[in-house]
Amino acid sequence: MTNFLNLELRFILQIVLFTIAIFILLYGVRYLLNKTLEKIKQRIGKRRKFWQESLIEASLLPITVAILFVGFIGIANMLAVHYNICSTTSLNTMRSIGVIIITTWFLLRFIGKIEIYLVAQRK
Repeated sequence: MTNFLNLELRFILQIVLFTIAIFILLYGVRYLLNKTLEKIKQRIGKRRKFWQESLIEASLLPITVAILFVGFIGIANMLAVHYNICSTTSLNTMRSIGVIIITTWFLLRFIGKIEIYLVAQRK
């Protein structure tokens, strides 16, 4: 009985540590993207590269969602394997579809930002 509790406690600790690692990674990526965006905005006065700023701005939210989504799919995968809930194939398929949707979302945001810039420049 104590061996079972010990294994369950160890597994729960792994899940908690994995979740903490996801949020640390998320914070680090957001910090780096924000710093990159600030540097690009500082350089805009020298030469106008609107696509760089648009790329970073368009990627902030999708990258955040992608990290959270893939991380939570990883947690679900660990739980599915541990408790024999469902096959990992269905979770891998969900992850692939989610990444495709997030990538499409990013591309639409990027194209939209470039369109706004180009339309504003024509006026």
